[in-house]
Order: sequence, then C-alpha cells, then structure tokens
Amino acid sequence: MTNATLFYQLDTGTANNFFSGIWALTRCMKAAGWVYKGSSNGTSKDATGTASNDKWGGNASPLLDSYPTALSSVAAWWCASGPNVIKISITSAATGTFTRGESVTQTSSGATGELVGYVFDATNGGWVIIMPRTGTFDSTHVITGNSSGATVTSTGVKTYTQEVVFCKDTSVLNGNIYWIMADASAESSALFSTRVSVSAVTATVAPGQGGTSNTFPTQAICILGEGGVTSGPSTWASTGTATAHCLVSAVNATPGSGVSADGTAWVMFSDTSEVNLQSIVLGIFRLDDTEQGDVAPFEWLCPTGSSFASYNRTTNAGLGTTVPWGSFGISSTYVFQGYIARGVGSGAGTVPDVANYHKVIVLHDSVTGSPYHVSNTTSQVRVQNHPATTKPLTEETISLYNDSQTTTSALQQQLKGRIRWMRWCSIGNVFETTDNATWVCWLAQVTNTNPAVFIGPWDGATQPSS
Repeated sequence: MTNATLFYQLDTGTANNFFSGIWALTRCMKAAGWVYKGSSNGTSKDATGTASNDKWGGNASPLLDSYPTALSSVAAWWCASGPNVIKISITSAATGTFTRGESVTQTSSGATGELVGYVFDATNGGWVIIMPRTGTFDSTHVITGNSSGATVTSTGVKTYTQEVVFCKDTSVLNGNIYWIMADASAESSALFSTRVSVSAVTATVAPGQGGTSNTFPTQAICILGEGGVTSGPSTWASTGTATAHCLVSAVNATPGSGVSADGTAWVMFSDTSEVNLQSIVLGIFRLDDTEQGDVAPFEWLCPTGSSFASYNRTTNAGLGTTVPWGSFGISSTYVFQGYIARGVGSGAGTVPDVANYHKVIVLHDSVTGSPYHVSNTTSQVRVQNHPATTKPLTEETISLYNDSQTTTSALQQQLKGRIRWMRWCSIGNVFETTDNATWVCWLAQVTNTNPAVFIGPWDGATQPSS
C-alpha cells in the first residue's frame, strides 16, 4: 500500500499561489498510484501517457519534483486515471450469501478482488460490484467468496475507469476540475485520456474544454469551474491571503494481492483572512457502506452550491471562502458532489444515471438541538468503557445522503455511504492531529454546539501549522 503526504510550502514567487498546492496534490496522487495520462505546460502538450514526460514534473519519485514556476502565468492542464471499479452482470441469483468486503476469486481467470456489493432482482437480473486486485475478470466463469463460499456466475464485465483533469487559467487563483467514471469499453470516447490526443486539446486547452471531439462528456462531472469552454475557471480555494503551508495527502490507488485501491486524495489550505484559521479542503474521498450496486463509491469535497435544485453537472462555482460548521453540517450549502447512480440507465422505474450534491447526515439531541457528536455541556464526548484515566474521544465516521425530489420525485433520495477518511470529534483545533498524527483537524470545534472534523490519513509524524 502506497500513501503519499506533503507538508508543502506554497510557492512564494507569486502571491497567494493556491495553484502550487493543487500542483502538489497531483504529485501526491501520482506517487500514490494515480496513472499519468497527459499534461501541458502552456507551451506544449504531452499525450504519451509516459510518467517521465509529465510536463508538471517527471521524476521517478513525484514527491521529488520541484514546482515549475513557469506554470504560474500560463494556462495548463494535467490528466490522470485512478482506481477502477468492476461491474459483473449476472442473470441468476447467487448460491449462498456473500459477505460484503470479502475477497473473491474467479475460476479459470484466477482474477481476485474485493466484493463491494451484490444486487439481484428475479425479473431484471443484477450485478456484482468488485474492487479489482489481481488478474482480469471474464464474462463466463464462476466467482466465489473466499470466506463465505457463496458463488455467482458472470455473464458480462464492465470496467468503470475513473479519470480526473486539473486545468488552470493564466493566474494562480483560478482553474477547473473535471471527473468521470465511465465504462472503459462502451464509453471509451468519453474518457479524458481518449481526448488527450485530439487536435482540439492543445498546450492551453484541456481535455473536455471544447472543440472537435473535445466536448465535455455527458457522463462527466465538473467538480469546479465549467466544462466545455476555456472561459469558465473558478477559484481553487480563496481570494484571501494564503498561509505559508498546505497539507496534501493521497491514499494508495494501486491494487495488489490482498489489497484494494483506495484513491482518496486531498489538499488543505488555510487562509489568514478567515476567523480561527478555518481551512479549505478540496479533494476526492473513498466511501464505505455505499449502496450495494454503486459503481462509483467516491465523493468530491468542493463547496460549490446552495441547494439540490441548483446543481449543475457542467458548471460549479469555485470556493471563495472557507466552510464554517454552519455550511458543512446544518445549512443548505452542500459541500459534496458525486454520482447518485452510474451505469443504471434511465428506463421506467429506474433511478436516473445522474450526479448531484450530497449532504452530511447530522444527528441532533432532541432536547438541546445540538449535534449528537458534540457535548451539550463543557465536557467532551468520550468513550466510557475504556481503562485509560483520560478516556479517548468518541469518533464517528461521516455519512452522506441525497434528498433531491425536484426532478424525479423520491427517486433521487439516497443514502450514499460513509466517508472512509473523515470523522467527527467533539473537540479539535485546526492542524491538531490525533491517533499518532494519522488524522488532522480541518474544521475546528468553535463552541459546544458544533463538532470538529478530522481527515486522514496524515503522515504519522508531522504536527502541521499554518
């Protein structure tokens, strides 16, 4: 398992160079196993997909790359591929009961993976969701749960490929993030890596920014900015004053024997113009406990909208300020976005194959109205059944849901899943670490009516500061 973290000092050659933090994020992603697909430096583009040709830095160890200062004043882009998800179609119900999360092996092919989910309907058939580990699953042979002994026969295989594009304008404040999970076979033309080689993609025009064979894919999500045009970049983080450092982390994106890819990757900025040094976090997070048939168990954190009804797949404004607790947990400002459903279709009785915002689930005390994860007095919420004199803080992973009923009535209501590397605690200050520096606080607990939010994994050693 390969993780990468950076306590990165932002480039000082240009004031408030938030983009240099985005650049550092791409270095960590690449080091953690995201596969390089193409890039540009404002003068020329590389479409070879060869990591050493990366215009943003080609060292064998991406963490040794130095920030290319010339990128500060030019339009440029970078494209990479992350963890894949396998969808195995089935026409007959499984024999036995699979255990979610167990290892599975296919006969003949010998392919292995982690069973993420299983769904079946006697009338419409179903599918199995697998995070691949080794080998290549085929469309005919039996798949067996290594611990449960349950079996199911494959009748088809779809590999959902995940790709991201970061592109910037000529400033260090503005840019776009495009993301897609697409069937690598049937939807190959929608992949950003396919567009890297077309003539419309240039040193200054990124994949998905318009031109012949370079429209914004109908399956893609514009996480930040605007798709299909070069004139719609939004703020990466803030128009305020950046502190000296940012924190960057990326979790293993390469599967192997007994190991599934994760793909979580984030950058955390702080801004001296904001109270309490509240931080700005931008990134993609792996989810657990998603719907069993979900082929996209990932979610982007990027505070952009104000209501489910205002969601726009191709246009999302940038973040001009930090996110206080009110916006994160209890208001109509939605800070997460991803697919409600992907690869399901849009036939009668089905959930539309669409994206939207997801909102944080917050449980509240029925008497005081305070969030369940915080204290209603001056003490903290702690684990009581523990031998330590000072009990450890209670920790709880953060869950997401969608409550949009504006397009298809209740069909878009959804419990999306739990964020693997994000959790609540009743106390915490920005940059504070827990569990031997493996988690770091990005949203501070300000009063006893709101909790702190921690993200991970961190490097296990560094105590960050602004």
